[in-house]
Amino acid sequence: MRPMNQEKWTLMDNAIDDVLRKVRAVNPNDAECRTSLESLIAVINTLDKQK
Repeated sequence: MRPMNQEKWTLMDNAIDDVLRKVRAVNPNDAECRTSLESLIAVINTLDKQK
């Protein structure tokens, strides 16, 4: 698999990694998980927009 847009690929990958780190934590913090998920949603919402 190859990214069509390297910059957006990196943003998406980083956002997913952050969510996974937060929800898989030994003691997940609800507020941090929510913030991380909201950030991921914001990134997803920008994927179809042109630069």
